[in-house]
Amino acid sequence: MQLPNGKFAAYDIETYTQMRKDGKIKIGSFDTLIDPETGEPPLLAGATANTAVPTKGPVSLEYQDLVERLKAGGVEGVVFQAPRGDTALALLGGDKLARTEVKASWKKAELVKVMARLGVPNNFAELSVVVPGITSTR
Repeated sequence: MQLPNGKFAAYDIETYTQMRKDGKIKIGSFDTLIDPETGEPPLLAGATANTAVPTKGPVSLEYQDLVERLKAGGVEGVVFQAPRGDTALALLGGDKLARTEVKASWKKAELVKVMARLGVPNNFAELSVVVPGITSTR
């Protein structure tokens, strides 16, 4: 989930479900924390009503740059977006997020193999995608 300061956080299923029931989450490509009364992101601590809350989205990163960052150890994890994993979101450290298009199956195969070799966490095994050359990613 994307927080009002642009950073991302993960919640356990019970907390997430309760926050959805309370109307505190705006569903989208990234779920966003919102104030249920206004429908807008809540103000950050110390902010006033006139202060805009910063929101950062993922920056675009070319495929080869992602591979190079992976090999250099500059990627903390990768999330392939369902249903086919054609877009990969890479956590580059801290709150930096990058989006890379990986529509070609050879690109997916290469990324999964590099991540497996380097121990970079990813969700590719959870997708229902058949990629030649990858028998199992678990």
